[in-house]
Amino acid sequence: MKFWYFTEQQYHPAWDRVTGTIRNTPPSGLIDPDEAADLFDRYYEEFQAFDELGLNIAVNEHHTSYQCMSPTPYLHMAALARITRKARLLSIGTPIAQRPDPVRVAEEIALADMMSRGRTEAGLIKSIPWEYFNSNANPMGLMDRFWEAHDLIVKALTTRDGPFRWDGEYFQYRNVNIIPRPYQDCPPIWMTGQSPSSAKDIAAKGYIAATSQNGTDAVPFFDAYRQSYAASFGRAATDDRLAYICYVALGKTEEVARERAQRVHKWVEFLARQDDRFQHAAGYAPAKDFARLLQANRGGSLFFNYVPPSIDKLREQGIMFWGTPDQVSEQIGSFYQRVGGFGHLLMQMGGVASQSDTIESMQLMAEIVAPRLKEIALNPRARTVAA
Repeated sequence: MKFWYFTEQQYHPAWDRVTGTIRNTPPSGLIDPDEAADLFDRYYEEFQAFDELGLNIAVNEHHTSYQCMSPTPYLHMAALARITRKARLLSIGTPIAQRPDPVRVAEEIALADMMSRGRTEAGLIKSIPWEYFNSNANPMGLMDRFWEAHDLIVKALTTRDGPFRWDGEYFQYRNVNIIPRPYQDCPPIWMTGQSPSSAKDIAAKGYIAATSQNGTDAVPFFDAYRQSYAASFGRAATDDRLAYICYVALGKTEEVARERAQRVHKWVEFLARQDDRFQHAAGYAPAKDFARLLQANRGGSLFFNYVPPSIDKLREQGIMFWGTPDQVSEQIGSFYQRVGGFGHLLMQMGGVASQSDTIESMQLMAEIVAPRLKEIALNPRARTVAA
């Protein structure tokens, strides 16, 4: 099992400076330049510490949001390539259905991979509805656009015999020729999803499938992946094809861990700060699914009326693992057995957790919890695949 620290590099000081949404519309004038620069210094200090601890590092991409100060993950990964020595570097990921230039995405991946001498892993994702208002991309037919962009990126990364021409439905290029090429033949590709249908599509490509804060709903997701992978390749999927993203907070005592978990939970509370007008992009999802969501909410606001689960409920659901190292080892081990195993654990903190909260939690994970979980992963009899 591989362990990744995942951060959205949040600008949390501004969360209380706006009364409405923290995405799409908040003015950039509420950002204090020195404060933001200090936060980046902090995040990079954490990255260096986690590299020394033997953890891998995952970053992502969002736009016009206090949720995330990373609009381009491969800039961060190029910087990380110079200040880390061992960590694998993952973008989780780039929303290629709304990026206008897939070849530029391939160039960014290749450059980061060359600078890191082959430590780069590339996430190609669908993204979420509110992002489509920022990019001006048309969400109608987005999956056709997504898969064409995917095909172009992969061909650009793997072609070695000179330029090729691309005449697609959505993208046209006279001369595609990626220089520098990636250090690896092709960096490992990840895709994210929440539903069994998305898991099947990812499995058919043989890519690493990651599901985020999905709790026990990860069971049908992972099961669908395994079934589709076996049907596509004639063999069972190994655990390194599956990844789970969760919240974590650890302390040497349960009291300290609870306080840290509450600070991480601030992000869960602010997840609701989204204007409904930006949450549903027409064509992003079937109309019947959105109608079902509206009916379940009886016509009210989908997000501002949302009451987030408590840290105790999130722990019970397998969305947040918090407590002492012994408790977290048991929680993650039990969840691992419940879902039938996975090969990557992406650990997210954030919220208003401090640097000491974050580093001490990850130190306990790396030094105490991770070795125990690796033992579980090596023992096939330790897992119970759900029926």
